[in-house]
Amino acid sequence: MGSMCLYRWLRSEHSSVAKTNQEGRGMKLIGPLSSLIIASAVGTFAPVSSIAQQAIEPTPFILASGLEGPRGLRFGPDGYLYVAEAGTGGTTSTAGQCTQVPTPPGPWTGGPNARISKISPNGTRTTVASGFPSTFSPAGGTIGVADVVFLDDELYAVVSGGGCSHGNPKSPSGIAKVDFKTGSWHLSARPTQILSATS
Repeated sequence: MGSMCLYRWLRSEHSSVAKTNQEGRGMKLIGPLSSLIIASAVGTFAPVSSIAQQAIEPTPFILASGLEGPRGLRFGPDGYLYVAEAGTGGTTSTAGQCTQVPTPPGPWTGGPNARISKISPNGTRTTVASGFPSTFSPAGGTIGVADVVFLDDELYAVVSGGGCSHGNPKSPSGIAKVDFKTGSWHLSARPTQILSATS
């Protein structure tokens, strides 16, 4: 299945992607964090009796590259695939300024390089919004923008790489409202506000 066909299928079936993932069919994310690789087993959807049906191995292919720690994925109202990216962390250390995450996985170092990208049907990556807090652990791994969601055609992002203990003392974690047309964003809720609202 070509990338354009797969993209159209994913776009038309985006509401059932989570279900097909749990069943081991449809869209799966595999491979290194710098690429978005899609595996599709279209033959498993054909109405064939279980006795005659043979196992069909998915054929992975790279849909987009140049991503920095891809996390959550959502299709936007414009038909593009939006990707939350954790970023690469940074070199800012706040050791001695605030309580640090114990080793391992801490201490963390941070920087403002997490972002949200969008992927076009032909696989072109474009930055939608950037400058979100990102943090890196010497034990391995980065935290930044963890997920994205569209609510009433408005883009929101879960920002999880912020805070002093993550090397980003002036950029807290929280829920960011993002203008996906201009790239501007602001935190609309911090973790303490979310916890108090749900208690």
